[in-house]
Amino acid sequence: MKHYLAYDIKGIQQFIFSVPKLKYVVGASLLIAEFDDWASGWHDEVIFTGGGRGIFHSKDEGKIDTIKSALVKKAQEYGLDLRLGTADSFSDAVHCADDLYTFVPNSLDGEPDAISGMLPTTDENRSHPILEKRCEIADTWKQESLDNRIFNEIWNDLPEEIKVRNRRNVKFLSNVDSAEEEGKLGSNALGNRNRWAIVCLDGNDMGSQFRAFEKKYEGDSDEKKTDWYKEMSKQLDCCTKKAFYAALVQILNSWFDWLKKSENKKKYDEIFRKNLLVLPFRPLILGGDDVTAIVHSSYALDFAKILIEKFNDLSKQHKELWVGTNGELTISAGIAYTNISLPLHTSIPYAESLLGSAKGNFRKEKKDGEATPAAIDWEHITESMLDTPAARRNRDLVFYDEDINTKITLTERPYNIEQLQKVLDLKAKLQNKPFSLLAECQTILTLPWAKRVQRLAAIKKHQPQLFNMLKEKNFDEKDEQDENKDLIWTEKTIDKPNEKYPHIKIKRSTKFLDAVSLLEEDHRLTQTTTKNN
Repeated sequence: MKHYLAYDIKGIQQFIFSVPKLKYVVGASLLIAEFDDWASGWHDEVIFTGGGRGIFHSKDEGKIDTIKSALVKKAQEYGLDLRLGTADSFSDAVHCADDLYTFVPNSLDGEPDAISGMLPTTDENRSHPILEKRCEIADTWKQESLDNRIFNEIWNDLPEEIKVRNRRNVKFLSNVDSAEEEGKLGSNALGNRNRWAIVCLDGNDMGSQFRAFEKKYEGDSDEKKTDWYKEMSKQLDCCTKKAFYAALVQILNSWFDWLKKSENKKKYDEIFRKNLLVLPFRPLILGGDDVTAIVHSSYALDFAKILIEKFNDLSKQHKELWVGTNGELTISAGIAYTNISLPLHTSIPYAESLLGSAKGNFRKEKKDGEATPAAIDWEHITESMLDTPAARRNRDLVFYDEDINTKITLTERPYNIEQLQKVLDLKAKLQNKPFSLLAECQTILTLPWAKRVQRLAAIKKHQPQLFNMLKEKNFDEKDEQDENKDLIWTEKTIDKPNEKYPHIKIKRSTKFLDAVSLLEEDHRLTQTTTKNN
């Protein structure tokens, strides 16, 4: 008897980004959240729903068939491709969603609509009704919407100047087209700088939780496994959302504090004197252990760091659930700082690749039975043609210095949270240095050893602190006896030498340019680039 049913929305990324305009992207992500919410309405039969996935259980096989038919119908209404599967045990149910139910338009008559170029419509002046549904949900205030549920959680912790407003007149970012009135407000919220940050977070070690539980309770009843998975999923979702709310409140308050400064009065008036208040933030995915959001560039790193730290603290309140990682959970982040003109179907996968870099790099250091260290990776993107983060860094930030038989790597990203703090401390030390000087240092670091030494020696007289930061081991005879604590270089042995440079077995890296990159992003945000007429 098959008493378990699982669903998995297929091609979530393709669905969300099939129309590369922010309002349609927002609407598509809200539709997926709404689908999960609707699915959770089966109450007693629900084990878990969230992130486009769900599992149900019922001893009545007829009820399973009823839920299955309802899921297919609802997916067709939303234009979703859905995978479904049934199983006779909980362990099989987790991996059984293999039968594909593809969305098919009610009518295939007409020409491809002008918005997506995919769905047929007979009215050349209208997009397909499925696409109009995305705009409708993005524009309509709904009590049960994802946005409003977030506001319900954070409203009391927001500044008074926001709370005194009618909640229907406070919105998250959904339009940055300065040709439209709401788009002007969105651009204002971002500081008219044509930049934002895509932040993606995902929990570490979730697969190992299930494997560890299966191993620990092998042979136990399906009922016990079901109860554990239900509670684990509930508390995981709770940890993620509470950490998300805490991080969001903190950055919105920081943004507001910045606006209240006397030198920003004009910007404050542009934003707060309007009937509609648009906040510099847009949640796209929030559920399970997944978070994707668009964040004002000035606050993206803080948002990720706060969420990561809060998530870990909250997880420790339910130690008994995390059997695979010694009673705690961690979550990692990838941040892509981009121009708003870079299509989201490009920038979000890039942020996800940075997230993969953060998770993968520190997974190697994970000890058996312990949680993978939380980590953050980021990249600042100014061009439109992108390769992978690894390829980009190997091209721009890595070279073999045969003068000293050393591989030079001018980045140490990604960082765990403890390491990240050292980068932020270094950024603070460099805060008041002229950008022309920092740019010169960046050039110096890419030179071979002999020229590096010569150019660094030239700045020693006027910038001794900077000189002490940048000089490398054995820069002069004194360093051989007196190790300088200000050195920001790390030296390691290379396990697998490059085939082209088999004789080079030392790697020397620095966090200097990582700190400078954050300062450069801050500097970009001082340059107003959007004109609102």
